[in-house]
Amino acid sequence: MPSDMDAVVQCRKEHVAIFLYYKGDSEALRTKYSITLVNQLPGKADKTIDGSSVVTFGKVDTDTTSKARGFATFINRSRLEDESNGWKVNDRVILRVAITTVGDLETTVTAAAPAFAPPSTLS
Repeated sequence: MPSDMDAVVQCRKEHVAIFLYYKGDSEALRTKYSITLVNQLPGKADKTIDGSSVVTFGKVDTDTTSKARGFATFINRSRLEDESNGWKVNDRVILRVAITTVGDLETTVTAAAPAFAPPSTLS
Protein backbone atom coordinates (compact mmCIF):
# COMPACT_ATOMS: atom_id res chain seq x y z
CA MET A 1 0.00 0.00 0.00
CA PRO A 2 1.47 3.43 -0.98
CA SER A 3 2.34 5.85 1.78
CA ASP A 4 1.20 9.46 1.89
CA MET A 5 4.72 10.46 0.81
CA ASP A 6 4.47 8.16 -2.23
CA ALA A 7 1.26 9.94 -3.20
CA VAL A 8 2.92 13.35 -2.84
CA VAL A 9 5.89 12.26 -4.98
CA GLN A 10 3.56 10.85 -7.63
CA CYS A 11 1.51 14.07 -7.68
CA ARG A 12 4.68 16.14 -8.14
CA LYS A 13 5.79 13.94 -11.04
CA GLU A 14 2.45 14.52 -12.75
CA HIS A 15 2.51 18.33 -12.49
CA VAL A 16 4.68 21.23 -13.60
CA ALA A 17 5.82 23.69 -10.95
CA ILE A 18 6.56 27.37 -11.44
CA PHE A 19 8.57 29.44 -8.99
CA LEU A 20 9.43 33.11 -8.75
CA TYR A 21 12.82 33.66 -7.15
CA TYR A 22 13.84 37.05 -5.78
CA LYS A 23 17.53 37.74 -6.43
CA GLY A 24 17.77 41.15 -4.81
CA ASP A 25 19.06 42.08 -1.38
CA SER A 26 16.34 44.52 -0.35
CA GLU A 27 14.50 43.96 2.88
CA ALA A 28 10.84 43.05 2.72
CA LEU A 29 9.88 43.70 -0.90
CA ARG A 30 6.09 43.41 -1.01
CA THR A 31 4.62 42.28 -4.32
CA LYS A 32 1.48 41.17 -6.08
CA TYR A 33 1.89 39.08 -9.19
CA SER A 34 0.15 36.91 -11.72
CA ILE A 35 1.59 34.16 -13.89
CA THR A 36 -0.10 33.42 -17.21
CA LEU A 37 0.50 30.37 -19.36
CA VAL A 38 -0.15 31.83 -22.82
CA ASN A 39 -2.24 29.71 -25.16
CA GLN A 40 -0.65 29.71 -28.60
CA LEU A 41 -3.70 28.46 -30.53
CA PRO A 42 -6.33 30.92 -31.81
CA GLY A 43 -9.52 31.00 -29.75
CA LYS A 44 -8.10 29.00 -26.83
CA ALA A 45 -7.98 30.46 -23.32
CA ASP A 46 -4.82 31.32 -21.40
CA LYS A 47 -4.34 29.88 -17.89
CA THR A 48 -3.63 32.48 -15.21
CA ILE A 49 -2.69 32.14 -11.58
CA ASP A 50 -3.93 35.31 -9.94
CA GLY A 51 -1.54 36.50 -7.27
CA SER A 52 -3.98 38.99 -5.80
CA SER A 53 -2.65 38.53 -2.29
CA VAL A 54 0.48 40.39 -1.20
CA VAL A 55 3.64 38.27 -1.04
CA THR A 56 6.79 39.48 0.69
CA PHE A 57 10.27 38.64 -0.59
CA GLY A 58 13.53 39.41 1.19
CA LYS A 59 13.99 39.81 4.94
CA VAL A 60 10.59 39.57 6.56
CA ASP A 61 11.69 39.76 10.19
CA THR A 62 14.83 39.05 12.21
CA ASP A 63 14.47 35.27 11.77
CA THR A 64 12.78 34.89 8.37
CA THR A 65 14.02 35.55 4.84
CA SER A 66 11.87 34.58 1.87
CA LYS A 67 13.50 34.28 -1.55
CA ALA A 68 11.10 32.06 -3.50
CA ARG A 69 7.41 31.63 -4.04
CA GLY A 70 6.00 28.80 -6.10
CA PHE A 71 3.06 26.77 -7.19
CA ALA A 72 3.77 23.06 -6.94
CA THR A 73 0.69 22.05 -8.90
CA PHE A 74 0.54 24.82 -11.52
CA ILE A 75 -0.63 22.53 -14.34
CA ASN A 76 -0.92 18.83 -15.05
CA ARG A 77 2.11 17.74 -17.11
CA SER A 78 0.08 15.66 -19.59
CA ARG A 79 -2.27 18.64 -20.27
CA LEU A 80 0.73 20.92 -20.83
CA GLU A 81 2.49 18.50 -23.18
CA ASP A 82 -0.64 17.81 -25.28
CA GLU A 83 -0.10 20.29 -28.14
CA SER A 84 -3.81 20.27 -29.01
CA ASN A 85 -4.38 22.27 -25.78
CA GLY A 86 -2.23 25.10 -27.17
CA TRP A 87 0.05 25.75 -24.21
CA LYS A 88 3.09 23.91 -25.59
CA VAL A 89 3.52 24.24 -29.35
CA ASN A 90 6.70 23.16 -31.16
CA ASP A 91 8.39 22.53 -27.78
CA ARG A 92 7.78 26.16 -26.77
CA VAL A 93 5.89 27.38 -23.71
CA ILE A 94 5.20 31.08 -23.21
CA LEU A 95 4.78 32.51 -19.71
CA ARG A 96 3.72 36.08 -18.96
CA VAL A 97 4.48 37.33 -15.46
CA ALA A 98 3.18 40.65 -14.13
CA ILE A 99 4.82 41.87 -10.92
CA THR A 100 3.78 44.96 -8.95
CA THR A 101 5.52 46.22 -5.83
CA VAL A 102 3.20 47.59 -3.18
CA GLY A 103 3.37 50.03 -0.26
CA ASP A 104 5.38 50.06 2.90
CA LEU A 105 5.73 46.95 5.01
CA GLU A 106 4.88 46.84 8.67
CA THR A 107 7.66 44.69 9.99
CA THR A 108 8.63 43.09 13.27
CA VAL A 109 12.36 43.78 12.82
CA THR A 110 13.60 45.16 16.11
CA ALA A 111 16.92 46.54 14.83
CA ALA A 112 16.90 49.95 13.17
CA ALA A 113 16.59 49.49 9.42
CA PRO A 114 17.32 52.05 6.71
CA ALA A 115 14.38 53.44 4.74
CA PHE A 116 13.39 51.11 1.91
CA ALA A 117 12.74 52.16 -1.69
CA PRO A 118 11.97 49.43 -4.25
CA PRO A 119 14.63 49.09 -6.94
CA SER A 120 13.82 50.73 -10.27
CA THR A 121 14.51 47.43 -12.07
CA LEU A 122 13.93 43.87 -10.98
CA SER A 123 16.38 41.06 -11.69
